[in-house]
This record gives sequence, structure tokens and C-alpha cells, in this order.
Amino acid sequence: MRALRGWALILPIGTRPEAVISCIYALARRVARLERIHLLPSPATSSYVKVVSRAATAIVEGVDVTYTVVDEVSFDGIVEAASRAIEDSRARGLRVAVDVTTGRKSMSLALYKAAIDSNADLILYLHLRCREFEGVLYPLIPKHCADLVVFKGELP
Repeated sequence: MRALRGWALILPIGTRPEAVISCIYALARRVARLERIHLLPSPATSSYVKVVSRAATAIVEGVDVTYTVVDEVSFDGIVEAASRAIEDSRARGLRVAVDVTTGRKSMSLALYKAAIDSNADLILYLHLRCREFEGVLYPLIPKHCADLVVFKGELP
């Protein structure tokens, strides 16, 4: 029997780092081995990389966190960076999840395109049903107020 591969998560960093951390938490509680997280901040949000990385390593012991700064309005540049991150994760033998929740709309659209073009295993969106919980970390949001929506693939 073939051993199960771990997971990589690729997602942008928007202006709310708690939203990024919530996305990481939501996937980490659903998969057995989240081994790699690749963040895509813009120059304006790159200062959040450190706090998101620290939170990620607190949520998932031993996770490898990397990042690539992208121009938030360069659609092709974001697609290229995300596609490279997907291919690199696959080369490491990992299944790939792409989360399109955070970041500017241009970033979410570009990540979605990269995920489809590169055949990512999962495309996810953390849907917050109750707006009063914006800025609240995922574990503190009542279950009926947040859903991890799968646009492509199946959660394990």
C-alpha cells in the first residue's frame, strides 16, 4: 500500500492576517499532514509574513513556510508565481491545496486560474456567513457561521 502524501497550502496574504491564519487553521484541522505553506503577499502586505509564519508554525508543528512577494495587480505575475509554487510542492511529493479566500480579488482570481491550470488537488474558500466575526480567528467562530467550501477536489 502506498503511503499517503502530505499537503501543501498556497494562499495570498491580504490586509487581514487573521483571515490568512484562519484559512491555515481550517485546512490543518481537516488534513493529516500539512507540511508546507506558500504565502503570496504583495509589497503592501509583506510585513505580515512574519506574524502569519509564526502562527502557522504554532498551528502546525514543523510546517515549512515560504513566500513569494507578488504585485497584487499583475494577474499574469500572480498566476506564474502560484503555478511555480504548485509545481514545486508537487515536485516534493505533496498534494496541493490552493485557498482563494484572502487577498485582493485579482489575487484570488489569479490563484484560481493557476490552481485550475496546474491541476491542484483542492481549491478552497473559507466562507464567513456572519460578518460580525470578521477579524476573529477561525477556532473562535461558531461552527454555523463559517464553512470551508471546496470549489474543486474533495477534503480528506
